[in-house]
Amino acid sequence: MEPALFTADDWEALAALVSIVGLLLAATAWWIRRRDDSLRRTDVHAWADRAIEALQSVVLIARLSARALPPAEFEIRRIDLAFKTSVLAEQGRLFFRNRRWGREGREKQIAYRGRRPAILDDLIVAHQACLELASPDADRLKIGLVAEDALKRFVSSVQSEVGRSRTASAATSRSGRGIDIQRLMEELDARRVDANRRL
Repeated sequence: MEPALFTADDWEALAALVSIVGLLLAATAWWIRRRDDSLRRTDVHAWADRAIEALQSVVLIARLSARALPPAEFEIRRIDLAFKTSVLAEQGRLFFRNRRWGREGREKQIAYRGRRPAILDDLIVAHQACLELASPDADRLKIGLVAEDALKRFVSSVQSEVGRSRTASAATSRSGRGIDIQRLMEELDARRVDANRRL
């Protein structure tokens, strides 16, 4: 009778080695997934920052009176924002895929099949607002309000996406008390105001 190729001790050592290798592979896979999630969150956050800047700018140029922004500057900003909002919507497709919707869009390229995610609709609203503002008869107040609604929906959606539903500090999570600029100006210390007038 030939001796066994592996002894019981050898089998135990091999089982331990396989367990360790399996654990290392699982830990590596976990680390890679966590890193990828972190990178995606960082990329989405950077994209969202640019989108919020563009959305807020659309609200401002729509709501500011025609006297506040000279016509030539208004037109330059409007066109720039039309480009930015369109580009940001397209960049957003890298993070947010269309949802399949029956046969809708089957003839289109893969990224455009189905229905666009609602988070990107808000950028399209801002883009269309920029186009509407080109008309001399544009109702700037209504366009601004529609753009403001899109901004608020977008910020709420992105806040959920990047996981910022809770703040790190108790101080930053306290409720605000509302802003009344007239009241705040009245509450200023008169000596401080006088000291700054002399500067």
